[in-house]
Amino acid sequence: MFPRRHSVEEIFEDYSARKAGVVRALTDDVDEFYRLCDPDKKNLCLYGYLDKTWKVTPPPEGLLDDIPEPALGINYSKERKPPSEWLSLVADLSDSWLLSVAFYRARLNRDERERLFKLINDHPTVFEVVIEKNPLKDNATVDSNSKPRGGTKRTSDGQVKSSPKFSDEGYKVEEDDLSETLCGISGENN
Repeated sequence: MFPRRHSVEEIFEDYSARKAGVVRALTDDVDEFYRLCDPDKKNLCLYGYLDKTWKVTPPPEGLLDDIPEPALGINYSKERKPPSEWLSLVADLSDSWLLSVAFYRARLNRDERERLFKLINDHPTVFEVVIEKNPLKDNATVDSNSKPRGGTKRTSDGQVKSSPKFSDEGYKVEEDDLSETLCGISGENN
């Protein structure tokens, strides 16, 4: 049996409340959050709840019937990363979880999905809030393939728009770099 159909506004309200709890854990209550993420415990997760509270706990049994499970084991990487980098990683994982909760069983048509996406995207992500409050030192990134995403927004077609303050200042393309390009398959100049 399918669950009751929720409106875009109800889904967004649920998303916003859970996000508020997660943001509070990673900003205002960060000392308590850090303490609770004991690397010696098994598979801890950060949950945001509808009453804007948060909790660090292993996933309860039967959770998949209710909502998707957040990232497991957030406590394991705590000891291997600088605190601000670890918080940024947890924030990024939390953003993924919040989106999966928002769209989980959300029987929405195309226009409703786009409206929900726009509502969510009109606000900063957990990652952006945490980075603003606890900037990464020495231009460190959460992983080697990503850059801090402060100031980014996504359009309804999924494209990323960056604010100018994060442009690559001082990066110049040499004319020689543009004159000849080797094809990776044939090895010929293009």
